[in-house]
Amino acid sequence: MKKKLLVVATLLVGSFAGAQAQSWTDSNGTLRFLGCYSQDDGVYCDTTYTLTKGDSLAITADYRSLQYYTADGTTGNAYSISLAGSGFTSKTTATAVNGIPAKTTYYLRIPSGTSSLPAIVLLGHRINNVIISKTGAPSMTPVAAAPAPRPTIPTPTPNVALTGFNIQLTNCKVNAGVYTCTATLTPR
Repeated sequence: MKKKLLVVATLLVGSFAGAQAQSWTDSNGTLRFLGCYSQDDGVYCDTTYTLTKGDSLAITADYRSLQYYTADGTTGNAYSISLAGSGFTSKTTATAVNGIPAKTTYYLRIPSGTSSLPAIVLLGHRINNVIISKTGAPSMTPVAAAPAPRPTIPTPTPNVALTGFNIQLTNCKVNAGVYTCTATLTPR
């Protein structure tokens, strides 16, 4: 049983290892890492901060707010930063308004051909295995996952064959999309 649990835990951890969008909440709002993408002159990483308490708040962003780690062991800070549409600079201030995401873009002066970063640290939050998109900036609005398709359950037929058994389903009822049936299994 321990081996099975270890495999499941490994699969779960592995499936989140390359996750892009992540968020953290502080006493005033939510910081969200959207992802990184390449342009001709380097790599850019986008975040948003959404104020959730109070009407407005002055926020300051600094190039040192993001550190990166490359596969060859190079580390560094973002080269410059743009907050709420301002031009790129080393430090900037803007006013966050409750409920409206303030976008921050960090410029990393690394080759635009870089496909991933082993890690970045954003305001003390480590993000591992950051994939760098070649298709442009990530969306500010989270894309809602498509609802899982509802399985089409055929009307049960008597004597459906299973491996080593015949099965007969009777008295089938649907309750909130769940089928409940009486099953009779007969060995072959």
